[in-house]
Amino acid sequence: MTQDEVVDLRFVGEQVRRLGLKVGPMEEQLRHLSSELSHFRQAINLQFQSIELALNQVRIQTNAVDAQLANQQRVLDELLARQQGVEQRLDSVEQRLGAVEQRLERLDAIAERLEGMAQRSDAVEQRLDALDRWLDRFEGRFDELQRFLVAKLGD
Repeated sequence: MTQDEVVDLRFVGEQVRRLGLKVGPMEEQLRHLSSELSHFRQAINLQFQSIELALNQVRIQTNAVDAQLANQQRVLDELLARQQGVEQRLDSVEQRLGAVEQRLERLDAIAERLEGMAQRSDAVEQRLDALDRWLDRFEGRFDELQRFLVAKLGD
């Protein structure tokens, strides 16, 4: 080894020592950053666990709501089926009532005819007399109205 080589090795040793001094704080910073990263990971893991718990709660609630909705849908379907049955029965009842009304109308007509045939002629005369009196009163009012109009329109 020559003297130049020794100097070079000292120079290299000095450089290594200086680098060591610089690396030391960097190692400390790396350890600190590693520690912060570890805390950050733990915090994120806790947040993810909280989020997963919340999502599980939402799933549980959603499942309960889905079950309730399915039950309500089933009840609605049953009610609709029952309603359709009632509507069909009401249609049948309406048809029967229509037939009964027609029969009653025929019976009313027959009853009216029988009633008319059973009346005596004196009842007919009484009605005719009453009608004559009414017509007389009406004719008197009509004459008064006619005179009033002639008087008003003639002016």
